[in-house]
Amino acid sequence: MWYNYIVSQCLTAIARSLPLGLRTAIPFPRELYVRYAWFPGCRVGALGEELAGRYLRLRGYAIIEQNYRLKLGEVDFIAREKTELVFIEVKTRSATAFGAPDEAITDAKRLHISRVALAYLKQRGLLREKARFDVVSIILERKRPLARIRLIQNAFSLSRPYSY
Repeated sequence: MWYNYIVSQCLTAIARSLPLGLRTAIPFPRELYVRYAWFPGCRVGALGEELAGRYLRLRGYAIIEQNYRLKLGEVDFIAREKTELVFIEVKTRSATAFGAPDEAITDAKRLHISRVALAYLKQRGLLREKARFDVVSIILERKRPLARIRLIQNAFSLSRPYSY
């Protein structure tokens, strides 16, 4: 019960952190700094995914699925941008001591994402659909309540055919 209260406080803080000017359809830079509010009990990953979802919507992505899970793995967001289906992985860090967030996507993680994407396409009968893999990298600065959000389109491609 207390967890739901904390999550709602986090979401309210995120909603207030976005300036009104960001809500219009303007061309976005690849990197954006957004103010956020940190509350005790906020999980870094949950905060990052909420910020990423808002950022993607503002960039014109239509979110189809969030946290799409199968036995094979999980994809954070499945969205549509113009005519392409996009599978999006969100990586959030509160420090860069162990590297940038997008560097944490290993070959094994790419394999899991691609298998989930293939399963999704097969289940929905969308195998002929144009698709790509994007990454949203978020660094939460704790000293200044700023989140650095960076979108990497076509972050990786499948170098070999995958199956599940």
